[in-house]
Amino acid sequence: ETFFGYATLQEGNEFQLYRYGSSSSYWLKINNQGPGPVNLDISDGRCHTVCTAWESQTGGWAFYVDGEVVASGSGLATGHVIGTGGVWILAQEQDSFGGGFDGTQAYTGDLSCFNVWDSVLSPVETVNSHGKYARGGNVFDWSSNAWTLHGDVSVSDNQCDALRSVTMSASSWWDSTSTPDKGVLDFQETAELAGAWVAGQRDLHPWLMVDLQRTYIVTALITQGRNYCPCWPWRIHENWVTSYYVTYGVHDGDEITYSDDDGIVLNFSGNSDRDTLVRHELSAYSGLITARYVKFHPLEGHIAMRAGVVVRSVGEPVGWWPLDEAHGARDATGSGNDGIAEGTQLAEGPAGPGSQSFLFAGNSTSYIEIPNNASGKLDVRYSYTILAHIYPTGDSGPLFQYGRTEWGVHFWQLGDPLVFFNRPVDRNGDLKEPPTAV
Repeated sequence: ETFFGYATLQEGNEFQLYRYGSSSSYWLKINNQGPGPVNLDISDGRCHTVCTAWESQTGGWAFYVDGEVVASGSGLATGHVIGTGGVWILAQEQDSFGGGFDGTQAYTGDLSCFNVWDSVLSPVETVNSHGKYARGGNVFDWSSNAWTLHGDVSVSDNQCDALRSVTMSASSWWDSTSTPDKGVLDFQETAELAGAWVAGQRDLHPWLMVDLQRTYIVTALITQGRNYCPCWPWRIHENWVTSYYVTYGVHDGDEITYSDDDGIVLNFSGNSDRDTLVRHELSAYSGLITARYVKFHPLEGHIAMRAGVVVRSVGEPVGWWPLDEAHGARDATGSGNDGIAEGTQLAEGPAGPGSQSFLFAGNSTSYIEIPNNASGKLDVRYSYTILAHIYPTGDSGPLFQYGRTEWGVHFWQLGDPLVFFNRPVDRNGDLKEPPTAV
C-alpha cells in the first residue's frame, strides 16, 4: 500500500513511500531507486509520527519514528535533483502521471499532518513539526488545506497529535498486568496485559502521571477508558474514569494545580465508554501550560484509564506575522489570529533588498489590529516573549499593545535618546513597573 507518491512527467516514482501488504517492511524510492526494505514496527493500533528524509549531495537518507532514528544510510540517488512540475498523491500509487491507480496498492487508515520541507529536519524537529498548532512544511503545508479529496475519503477530528513517546508513572497499580506503562493512549488489552492502568485497591488518592522527558507547551488533555479484549481470561469489564483534575510542573507533577482565575480547581469530564478519545483543549479553559510532568487525578468512576497530552515546542510561537506581501497581516502559524492592516505600505525588510516589511505612517490611522480569536492562544497567563525586527524613524509611540479592556501588555519606544520599555498589567488591572532599555 502506498502512503504518498510524487510523480513527474519524466518519472512516476520520483519520490514515494509504500509497504507490501500488511508487513512491517517499508520502502522509500527516490528517482525509482531505493535502499531496500526498512522494518518499521508501527502496526500496533496507535498513532505514530513517521518521517523520511533524503539529501542529494551524499544520497543520505533516514527514517524517523516518533522522533527517533530507526534506519539511515547513504548513496541513494546521489546527485539527483527532484524534478519540478510534479503531482503529489496521497494513499495511491501513480502508475501514470496523476493517475493509473490500482486498488490493491491503495492505503487504508488514518493520515494527518502531511508536510513537506526542502531541507533535512533533525529527529527532534520532526516531533515538534506535527500536530494541530505546528508550523507546516515550506513545500507543502497540511494546515493550508491545499488538497482535493477524491472517492471514499472521510474527514474526522485528528487525534494523532497527542505525544505518544512518554514515560508513565502512578500512585499504585492493581497488579503486574495493569502497571502505569499500560496507561498510554491506545494501549490494547491482551490475555496477559490489562487494557489500561488500574489503580491499587486501597489507593485513596490515585494518580497517573505523564513524563514528557523535556519541557513542552501543553495544549490539550486526552483520556480513554480501559480497552477490552475477549481474550482477557477474567470477567468482562467496563472501566473508565468519568472526571479528573490535573497538576503539572517542570520539576515534578505537583508544582501547580490547573485552576481558574479565582484559584478554583478545574475538573474535566472524563470518559463514558472504553475507547473513545475524550479531548479538552486548554485554550477553552485557563490557557495553555508549560510542563514536563502532567499528573491526572481521577475523581469519579472505576479508576482505570489511559491518558496523554498534546504538545508543541516551547520555541513554537503562538502567533507569527511575517508582514510581507505573501502573508499580508495574516498569522502564519495557522492559529487564525489574522491581523487587519490600516494605513500601511510595503517597504524593504530587515535583510535588505528582496526582503519586506510594513511601513507605518506614525498617525492615528496607521496600525494593524490583531484580534484574539476563540482559541485564546494570545491570552498568555504566566510568561511571554515578544520578538520583532524594527527600524524606528519617529521619536515615540507604541510598537505593540495587547489588552482585554483598556490596558494590557505595552511595548513602546519613547523620546530622545530612544528608550524602549515593556510594561505588563496583571489580571486585576494593576500596572507593573516597566523595565526599560536605552
